[in-house]
Amino acid sequence: MKKFTLIISMIITCNIAFGQIVLSNGEDTGLDWWQAGSTKVEYVDYHPKEGNPSAKCMTIWISPDSEAWSGGGLSGLNIDVSAYNKISVLVYKNVAGDVQLEIQSDGEQNKDWLKVWYSEDNLGKWQKLTFKIPENRTAIINNILVAPHAHDAGQPVVFTTHRVYWDELIALPKE
Repeated sequence: MKKFTLIISMIITCNIAFGQIVLSNGEDTGLDWWQAGSTKVEYVDYHPKEGNPSAKCMTIWISPDSEAWSGGGLSGLNIDVSAYNKISVLVYKNVAGDVQLEIQSDGEQNKDWLKVWYSEDNLGKWQKLTFKIPENRTAIINNILVAPHAHDAGQPVVFTTHRVYWDELIALPKE
């Protein structure tokens, strides 16, 4: 119990000191992920631990038949873009390619699709990807969709079915 209390205290201290918001960590924050596209989100504890020693993370199976935006969505957020301008996420996969965040605001028709490349150099490793929120965005972000292997709809894909993991979705403050 003392270790748990110490760890929680350290997390809170770091969040206050660095001003970041943990949106989802697979264990006790942001666990209401819903299916986006043609995949089902699972919470697992059997993920690769090197580079991400946390107890659990989110995962999906992706295949050539999966919809281009397959992944998971998280609602009920309240990210004030006047204070936060980046969102980071840890991703683990065995195929290089775009990872996409779709950011949405309740009642807003405009959505932003942010993409960052998961590098060939990091295949089979956790990679922290940082997405820049567009400067012209003014509405509070209420929903985020993570597509850990986004590809252009209708385009042929060059991978076989594989599991993709993500964890530690964090809003980062303006510097």
